[in-house]
Formats: sequence, C-alpha cells, structure tokens
Amino acid sequence: EDRADRPATFALTPRNIVRNTFGVTYVTYTDETPDDVTVEYLDADAGFQQRDVTAALPESESEEPASLSILGITSRDHAHDVAVAYAAHNRWQRIVVECQTESLGRIINKGDICTVAHPRFKNTAAGAVAGWGELTLSLRLIRDMGKLYPDGYDGPIYLALSKPDGGIWGPCLIEQPKPTASVVRFDSGDYSTLILQGHGSPFEWLRDGKDSLPTTWTAYTAREYQRRMVVDEVTSSDGLRYNLRLLNDDPRIYQYDDLPTPPWQGRGQLPTVDKLTPPENVRGVVESRTSVLLVWSGVPGATWYDVELSSTGKTWASAGRATLMQMRLTVAPGKVYARVRAANDTLTSGWSTWQGD
Repeated sequence: EDRADRPATFALTPRNIVRNTFGVTYVTYTDETPDDVTVEYLDADAGFQQRDVTAALPESESEEPASLSILGITSRDHAHDVAVAYAAHNRWQRIVVECQTESLGRIINKGDICTVAHPRFKNTAAGAVAGWGELTLSLRLIRDMGKLYPDGYDGPIYLALSKPDGGIWGPCLIEQPKPTASVVRFDSGDYSTLILQGHGSPFEWLRDGKDSLPTTWTAYTAREYQRRMVVDEVTSSDGLRYNLRLLNDDPRIYQYDDLPTPPWQGRGQLPTVDKLTPPENVRGVVESRTSVLLVWSGVPGATWYDVELSSTGKTWASAGRATLMQMRLTVAPGKVYARVRAANDTLTSGWSTWQGD
C-alpha cells in the first residue's frame, strides 16, 4: 500500500553499493514529471462514456496538464484520486538515486522502502560491526563514512543493523553519554522494547566479517528512518549486479487527500435538452435463428439506451444498456419483439418498438 508511514525494508550503505556506481540527481519540473495531471476514464454513471478529470496541486508549476488514459477506472472520484497521486509524486519526488548492488538486488522489489547512507548525503554515518558483547549490549563499530555524532549535535542517536536476509533491525537508541570511542551500548530500555515487539536479538546473527560479510550499521538522529527512498526500478545488469533507481520518499506526497473532485463540465459534448425523443429508425438485422442485431438512430442528449425483449409484446425483460446505437440480441426461434428508449442522468424517452419473426 502506498502510504506515508511504511516501514523501511532495506538499508543501502557503501558496504552493499557497488563502488563508483552511486549517483544523485536533483531534478526540477519537466514535461515528463507534471504536477498537473488529467486522467481519462470510462464513467459508469454516464453509461461508460469517456470523460476526464484534472488534478492541479495548489503549488503546481505546470502550464499545461499531462493526459493519462487508464483502463479499468469507471468512477470520477477514483480517476481524480489517481490524478492527484500522479501529480503529487511528480511534484515532490525530485531526488533520484541510481546505483548498483549485488546479491541484495535479487530480493529488492519495486515499491520497497530503503534507507540510503552515502558520503554524497549530508549528516549520514554508516559502517560495519567488528565485535560485540551481549551481556553489556555493546557493539564495536568500524566507521566507513560520516560522523556518529554530527557537528554541533548532542541529541539522541539511534542505530539500525542489517539482518542476514537483507532486512533492517532497529533503530535502537544508543545509551548516553556520547561515546568517545568505537564502542557503543544500546539503551537497555529501548532494546527491551524492541525485543518485546518481536524484533528478536541481533546478537544471535551478528557477523564480524571474518568468515562472511559483516553486519552493517546506519546511524540516525531520530527513530524514524532518514534518507528514505522508494525503489522505482530494479533491473539485472549482468546476472551478478542489479541496477537500482530510487526516488525520495517525501511525506508531503500524501497531504492532498482532502482535495475535492471537480464536477464534470461537459464542454459541449452533450447538448442541453428538456426532454428526450424516442429513438427513430429502429430495425432488426436477423443474423441467424437465435441472433438479431438491433440498430437505431441516435437521440440528442442521450447518454445511454435501454433495450428490452419480449416474445408476446406484452411482458418485457431487460436486455441491457447500450452506449452505442446498436445491440446484438440472443432470441428464441419464432416471433420476437424488441424495444429501445433513450436515457440520461435525469431523463428518459418513450419506447420505440421493432417486431420480427
């Protein structure tokens, strides 16, 4: 589900990003990322007639909306929600990260949330675990990049660890006061809370790199993950490496839930009428003993046409609703009656009847 508070699934650091493949692009508005979007859809309330709805964000930078035609949308509110989502993602996802990873790329999927620590980003710190003491809840860290405590910062620091399956454990608060060496200790209360929440003990699977890849760590200044990125694309490079394209996961994307759906204006597609006249030139084309193609002339102001069948001309059964001026009917051998009327959201016409053998 696309929402603001999804948990991070993977942590990307220089330990699992292939060297010299990391790139960051800060993009501005382009015609390919419009924040003013029009979605075309088939409106079920209007007889599945093609209509459109535009979502323009309050801070939109575009001058002309981009158009999308999406199959399967039959509600105006749904179409507007989709248009808002496209516009919001284009408006706020303006940081693009492209990099390569190796085995981790096999289990990363489009839409996953990753945290990214890299020297190209300010105030991020990451490294590997070199040793630990379970009784003292301590870790000895190797720092690959950044400062565990950013300059001028004396607030809490949280540490997250990479699990053997590529997932994330934590973050867990580091015990104060500020560590001056490479050894840190988890806050016992915060650690106990994580255990009670079902996260398990990291001391059961920590690795120091002597006989396998080491456990990596990432530091944060808040319990919420920082530098959250959403996976936009995963492709295999050569069977061993995987290309990742990530976009910043900005919470402002989800602030537009209360935007009202604009009403359909019509723009002259349907004439304004006070009444609908019965369809003219109704006739049936007999295709076989059990199939008749019923056709008729269009009625100004009609959105759809109701069709009914009868074998006696006295009792009728609905054959369905048509948005075109024809309908193929399955009939029983013998005499058949068919009738059709025009309709829209507020009006219906009289019936026009056809009879055949």
